[in-house]
Amino acid sequence: IIAEVESHPFDVDTMLFMDWRDDHLNDLPEVKARNSRLPTFLYAMPFTPTKIFLEETSLVARPAVDFPDLKERLEARMKWLGIKVGSWWLPMKPSARKLRVRQHAHNRGYGQ
Repeated sequence: IIAEVESHPFDVDTMLFMDWRDDHLNDLPEVKARNSRLPTFLYAMPFTPTKIFLEETSLVARPAVDFPDLKERLEARMKWLGIKVGSWWLPMKPSARKLRVRQHAHNRGYGQ
């Protein structure tokens, strides 16, 4: 998500890459157990002190971690970090994730 927040704990000049810590799940034993079986991590890219890109994701999972589970984990992480979101949006529509991309020579064209 891209979020407008009251504040966040990240340095605006630094992107957080693949934060695997799970301390934010200590009070959520069921979620922590799911995370132990199929771990997720955080990307955080601050734009300003009040605007930030946040993504909770996994490396590879079959089946994929479902959206409600990722949302629950991200919400727990944001609460633990003290991030209060005013408004947010997804940079990509959920339906766009289902597009099939056909790669051509030199990645110059895309199919349906």
